[in-house]
Amino acid sequence: RFTVRPSYDLTEPRDGLLVVEGKKLHVNMQSLSAQSSYFNALFFGELKNQSMIEMKEVTFQDMKTLIHLMYDRPDDSINDSNSEHWLKLADRFDLKIVADHVQNSLLAPSSLSIHKKLRLADQFNLEKLKSTILPLYNKQENLVELRNSEEFDKLSSEMKAYMSKKS
Repeated sequence: RFTVRPSYDLTEPRDGLLVVEGKKLHVNMQSLSAQSSYFNALFFGELKNQSMIEMKEVTFQDMKTLIHLMYDRPDDSINDSNSEHWLKLADRFDLKIVADHVQNSLLAPSSLSIHKKLRLADQFNLEKLKSTILPLYNKQENLVELRNSEEFDKLSSEMKAYMSKKS
């Protein structure tokens, strides 16, 4: 049974405080730590006694959106043009729930090519997307198209070998 998580107000005081680009994000350390080994190490590792933790190399808006994607249902924050961006951030911060939201978005019909979807599934280990996309390569023309696309060079050596064997 699916339960909708309550919305999350990032301005309401919590037990953790992230500072991103000089702006404060109030977070629940236990909740973030349960979702992410990155945040678990951050909050309960070397920095465990700090009340404010500065986050670098991420924008305030991106961190705010990531946290919202963790707690709320995904909205139009994820689309064809930024799905790879969100996958990179989800991977960096080990936020599988965000990667799952992106994967679900990629499973829907979109303007992205099957080649790019295959590469994203391969690169970010999105098994459900991969198992949905691979059967689309039963036609020889799709395999030839993939081989001639810029996405082919970005596939893992294992995926390239699999696709070569398939052709």
